[in-house]
Amino acid sequence: MINANLPEPKFIQEDMFRTIVYRQVSEQVTKQVTEQVTEQVTEQVKRLLHSMKESMSIKNMMGKLMLKHRPSFLYDYLHPAINRGLIEMTQPDSPKSPTQKYRLTKKGLALKSRIK
Repeated sequence: MINANLPEPKFIQEDMFRTIVYRQVSEQVTKQVTEQVTEQVTEQVKRLLHSMKESMSIKNMMGKLMLKHRPSFLYDYLHPAINRGLIEMTQPDSPKSPTQKYRLTKKGLALKSRIK
């Protein structure tokens, strides 16, 4: 721990004994984890990214993917893409606006170019 310039481990005795050990994360590890997460994107999210052009409404996205069941689209396609930072709302302050649209983020554009 001293050689890595990390704090000393903590040993805590309460109802149960706990040890806290600090770890150092390198830039290489961060890059590897990012790549692994990218590879774990579902096929549905990949299809959504591939189908997107500019900003699109939910109706347009569903039409492009030939989907009719809105709850499934939201659960399997849109929400996972938003949660991974691949798609963003054009009006984040008004999520339920009837004019709400969605667009690819820089991260989404990068992934889209890799999955072609």
